[in-house]
Order: sequence, then C-alpha cells, then structure tokens
Amino acid sequence: MKQLSLLLALLLLAASLSACGGSGNTLFDALDTTRRFTVSIYDGQTTQIAYPGTDGEALLNKLKSAHVEYAHMTTTPIPSESVIYGISGQKRDGSSFQIAFFDDRCYTQDGLTYHFDLDLAWELAAYDWTWNRLHGSAYFPCASRLLAYDDGSFRPTWQVDFLYPADVQASVPPEGVTAAFIEWDGSRLTYEITNNSGKEFPLVGTTALEVSIDGVWYAVPSRADGYFDWPYTAGTLELVTLEDTRTTMRTYPVVDRYGTPACFFFGLPAGQYRLIVYGLAVEFEVK
Repeated sequence: MKQLSLLLALLLLAASLSACGGSGNTLFDALDTTRRFTVSIYDGQTTQIAYPGTDGEALLNKLKSAHVEYAHMTTTPIPSESVIYGISGQKRDGSSFQIAFFDDRCYTQDGLTYHFDLDLAWELAAYDWTWNRLHGSAYFPCASRLLAYDDGSFRPTWQVDFLYPADVQASVPPEGVTAAFIEWDGSRLTYEITNNSGKEFPLVGTTALEVSIDGVWYAVPSRADGYFDWPYTAGTLELVTLEDTRTTMRTYPVVDRYGTPACFFFGLPAGQYRLIVYGLAVEFEVK
C-alpha cells in the first residue's frame, strides 16, 4: 500500500513538472479570470483580504510570467512571525482554486511545493486596494500547508504557532448520556452514544475536531476542496433523536473532513484527538 501511494505521488509530481516548464508557468491557467478572485495576506495574527478590480489582470500576468521550479515532496516549518500571501478564486470547472506564497516558495492546493521567483510584497505595494481585516488565519488559501509540515521523516507535525486554542468545548449533556470510543481505522472514527437520561436525546450539532498539544486542546480546521475552513464548519448532522435506554453506533469520516496534505494523501499527524459531536467528546489516538 505504501509503495502504491509513493507511485501515485510520483505520477502526480511528473504531471505537475510537465505543466511548469518554460520561462513562465501554468499554475494560474485554471483560474477563471471572469470571476472575482481574492488576494490574502497573513501576518501571523490577522488575515487581510482584498478583491482586485480590473487591475487584478496585471497582477495575474505577473504571476503567470514568474519562473517556477518544483521544490520537494516535504514541507518545512514556517516561523509564526512570517508574512504569507494567498490567491484564491474559482477554476473554470467551478471548483475552488488556492495558492499560498511564503518567502520564495508557493504551495498548491494539491499539496505540492514550488520555488517562486516573484517578490509579492513589492508587487502588491503598487496597488491601491481596500483591505478587509479578519482575526486569525480564517479561510486562508492552502492553510493546510501552514498548519502542518513534514521534515522528511514521514512523521508530520502540527505547527502550534498557527493553531488556535479550542474555544468550543464539549457542552454538558443531560445526565445519563455518554459517548464511548469504539474504533479508529486510520481514517474513520467509530463511536457509540448511549442514552439513559430518562428522555429523548437530540442527535444534532456542529462537529469539531481538536488535538491536544502540551496539555492544551487546539482546534483543527476542517478542509474543503484543497483548503481548510476555520474552524468548526465540517457540517451540521441531520436532526434525529435517540430514545431513552437506547444506544446508537456512528462512524465519522475524520480524515475526509480534517486531513492535511502534510501527510501522504491526506491524514492526521500523530497525537491525541477528540471529536466533539452532539455536545459530547470522543477521544482517540492517532499513531
């Protein structure tokens, strides 16, 4: 299985390399320039976003003409005080488009890293755009490349500097309602809910994943089409109820919702996690 994953990664790399030859690059060819795109800047604390007008085409032409070379299959930690740039929008097929830039590198939403020779700080200074400020790294393009990295040991690590302490804790459920861990198969978490409260228990609520690092629980952003939503937007489960004295078993696709490309074909770095669901916490370990 590991050999197959490596083969698929090499095929993806070969396709990407063939698309980035010449004096320019094709990384931005899929971007639908008839729609508004977003430029983002993250300074370690806040994200500023702008929506370029007609002058956005000039910036895109600069980006397309920049020389790009494939960097490596692994990522490196990004200092928390670093300034990071991003471009996001829609592809011509309607799917999302995101690229993030740091120093002389750019990160694509499929998890690949390239050397990029354009000084974005210098280029953006030429535009008089209105910038909107957001707290934290909310909705930053390819944020998964900032939140976790692999130093080449194939043991990805969360970058604590870019994670936020969890501000949504498990609520206090009615007495007699409990959640129990059943199985973690490396991708999905199976758990059961038991209701002995004397009344029906509503199985509804927004899910959240948290990771424990040095005794502190941090929110793990969910991903959506190549980047992460921040932080508790994995979806609201259907409204059903669990009758008194009954038990229900559920399976949640954790990696599908929260996996990071720092792990081969998405996954989670090793650590202690808990899924917050229906106001209950289900803890499990990723090895």
